[in-house]
Amino acid sequence: MDRLAKGLLVTVALLLSMPLLLGALMLAMLPAAMSLEPPPAGCTASSAGGWMIPFGQTYAVTSEYGWRKHPVTGQWKLHTGIDLAATAKPGRVLAAGPGTITTAGVMGGYGNAVVVDHGGGVSTLYGHLAGIDPAATVGAAVTGGTLLGIEGATGTATGIHLHFEVRLEDTSTNPREWMRQTHGLEFDGTGTSSAGGAGPGQLQHYDIGPVLPATQYLADYLGTMFAITTIYGWRPVDPFPDHPSGWAADFMVYQDKATGDALAAYAQSHAEQLQIKYIIWYQRIWSLERADEGWRPM
Repeated sequence: MDRLAKGLLVTVALLLSMPLLLGALMLAMLPAAMSLEPPPAGCTASSAGGWMIPFGQTYAVTSEYGWRKHPVTGQWKLHTGIDLAATAKPGRVLAAGPGTITTAGVMGGYGNAVVVDHGGGVSTLYGHLAGIDPAATVGAAVTGGTLLGIEGATGTATGIHLHFEVRLEDTSTNPREWMRQTHGLEFDGTGTSSAGGAGPGQLQHYDIGPVLPATQYLADYLGTMFAITTIYGWRPVDPFPDHPSGWAADFMVYQDKATGDALAAYAQSHAEQLQIKYIIWYQRIWSLERADEGWRPM
């Protein structure tokens, strides 16, 4: 109540100073009590062409390449990749090597996915992402370690993880064997750090409580981009459900209207990629569902 009395923020009521609320990241199947894990110290990329394991934190291999009984459908089929899951928290997914993004969006059972063409008939796929990084667009050039998104459970999945594929002329091959034989890399669970691009070490981490993984990613990404000092996230009690359920983050810009305007404009133009349901700024609201109406008064 003290914050409210000072006119700083209400979840979906009038904003009396100049905070920005990016809220309701509607991501199915994500637990509410996880945040991002920073990469372990001392991990480096392969020197062979900038290739690396595409995870920026310690992880476990939860399913290998090969024939298996599908955990969702129950059918026996070829598992065309290797599944990696952060050992404690959902983490950032990095490009395994240099190339060009050819796909970035929803891909059926893969959910949110990115495909990178590395040339020579080699491509890699990153599936089930909770969110795709706004810079990871079709045609964008990447290097080993470029941030692509955050692991998730979109599409046909039973839990939060990264599904990583290596394709040779559009046919899947065993990622473990290919990465070992071609680049001398092992899926040993230790993670890797960035060798270029917007790697995980370059993002500031904000402590905003037990929010959804995608909300934490949004706070870290936009907070770092716009040099925001204070971001609020989860709180146990609120007139509306977005903060208690971990779907909302409040970017406090106070009297810096120019920064608030820039952040709001960026969030609006990237709302679909960042999976933002609505934005509240300067006593106005904009929602993805009613985007054709523009900004509306509160």
